[in-house]
Amino acid sequence: MQLPTTPQEPNLTPIAFKWLIMSQQGMGKSSLLASIPNILVLDPDGGCRALPFNFAPILIRNWQDCIEVKRLLSKEEAISPY
Repeated sequence: MQLPTTPQEPNLTPIAFKWLIMSQQGMGKSSLLASIPNILVLDPDGGCRALPFNFAPILIRNWQDCIEVKRLLSKEEAISPY
């Protein structure tokens, strides 16, 4: 691997990254997510049910749900990059 030797322009396109947002309860994570269009939300505690999403967040009840979502996303990635 070669490290950069000159300054690089930052990539300011949010879709270029995968984001994980974590914090204590009541900090505004779900409200922030509700403001982002076309976002995939995995909801481990049902806290996103009352937010005005254009779609239903995916409720994650256990590890099997996580594995299934990963499997489905991997399958979808082969079809579409988003």
